[in-house]
Amino acid sequence: MRQSMKKILAVFLFLLSLSAFSQSKLAGFYASTPKSGFFITRIQLNEDYTFKYEFDGDAAYHNAKGKYTVDSKDFISFVFDSNRLDSGARTAKVLFGNFSRPRQMFYKDNKLFFIETDGKIMNEFFLNRVKGKRLLFRGEKE
Repeated sequence: MRQSMKKILAVFLFLLSLSAFSQSKLAGFYASTPKSGFFITRIQLNEDYTFKYEFDGDAAYHNAKGKYTVDSKDFISFVFDSNRLDSGARTAKVLFGNFSRPRQMFYKDNKLFFIETDGKIMNEFFLNRVKGKRLLFRGEKE
C-alpha cells in the first residue's frame, strides 16, 4: 500500500513539473520587430498564466489583460478579461483583423507566431522574446 502511494505521488510530481516547465519556458516579454512595419504588438506572459497585451500604431492603440493556456504542442490560447473593444481596438480590427487581438499563437524558438483563422501558422508574422523587459502600458508606472 505504501509503495503504491509513493508511485502515485511520484507520477503526480512529475506531471506537475512538466506543467511548471512549460509555464516557465513561455513566461516573458515578446514584441514585434521594426521590420514588421509601423504597427507594434507586445505581449507579456506571466508565470501565473495572466498576460498583458498592447497593439500600438499610427491611428490605433489598444491594450488589454487576460489569461492564457498552453496545450501540449505549445499552442497558446488567450482569453481577454473584456470583450469590449475601445475605439483603438475597433480601428485595429478593421485594419488588421485577428492580428490586432489574437485568440491563439504558437510558441517556437523563443518566438510567438500568429495563426490565421484557418489554423495555419504564419511563419512571417511573429513576436520575438526580449529578455530583461516588462510590458508597461502607456501611462503605467513601475
